[in-house]
Amino acid sequence: MKTLQTSIQQPSKLPDFLFSKQFRVNTGTILTIFLLALYLYWDSTRDPYVGDRIPIGKVTSTVNDIERKLGAMVVWKSIEQESIIYNYDTIRTDSNSKTTIELDDGTKVALKEDTIIYINRNPEKIDINFIQGEISVDTINRKKIDVEKINIVHGNEVVRLDKTHISILKPMASSSTELELKGGEANLEKDNKIIPLQKDEYLVSKKELTKRFSKPQQKEVSRISETVPSLIRIEFPKNNSQVDIANMEEFNFVWERKKDIDFYQIRLTRLSDRAIVFNKTVTGTKYTIHDFRKLKRGKYKFSVGTTNKSEKTIHTFEIYLQKIDPNSIKYKTPEKIYVE
Repeated sequence: MKTLQTSIQQPSKLPDFLFSKQFRVNTGTILTIFLLALYLYWDSTRDPYVGDRIPIGKVTSTVNDIERKLGAMVVWKSIEQESIIYNYDTIRTDSNSKTTIELDDGTKVALKEDTIIYINRNPEKIDINFIQGEISVDTINRKKIDVEKINIVHGNEVVRLDKTHISILKPMASSSTELELKGGEANLEKDNKIIPLQKDEYLVSKKELTKRFSKPQQKEVSRISETVPSLIRIEFPKNNSQVDIANMEEFNFVWERKKDIDFYQIRLTRLSDRAIVFNKTVTGTKYTIHDFRKLKRGKYKFSVGTTNKSEKTIHTFEIYLQKIDPNSIKYKTPEKIYVE
């Protein structure tokens, strides 16, 4: 009996080191490294800035720097030609840039300088929120015109597009909107009213006012301006100049016109932060700034044009304050102290 009992094999025991604290620590470390490696591989195959946002189009052309902001993010990122456009993107151009975007339904949106738009798309419609600047929207070749409605929204106004080619100008968020229907059909909805847009005319809208202007007259002005270039000449500031404001009592923008005209559209933009210092329609050939707090040091772009945009002259210049003894500054105003 004893011999039989000793011949039965006892179950093998696991090695003692598998239950040691050091083994558990080593196993946990290896597992952590493995999971971290998997995460890094997954993260490297996606754009962490874009995430899971839905693509809706791409950039087809660019001139100079174009920027976009994704959704509710506050960071602006540069984009280039062939960059993907995502839903809820905000796109902007600066004073020397422009771009064209083509959505995947065939809609083409061209942004000129100093323009900002926000795109909001869902299965029922596309809203192009037009904040400021100048855009051209072409839906003539849309592939989903019977599925999705497309609107251009600016303030409390909505332009509803069909098979349409339209140009819209809105220099500032608070300024009037100028619409030009180049082809197709479109309606402006404003104050619960529907205003059909008509080809060969401009429609200008601001608050409760809406006015129509005949386009053939505009064409004639454009033709004349082409035959006589540079009719507007900016006297001050000179192009590519540096202006020392240390001993200025006032800053005068001065230009000259060689033929009679009733109104000028003038605009001053600070290039460093894209701030629009002023955007006005004036009757004279001079505009004065007394408050130098508006003229921080930096580079600017000043433009003078006719109100119908048939011609425009642009000068860029730089404002600085000479580093001298403050007691020697002739016009020592609080505004100058602020600039200094």
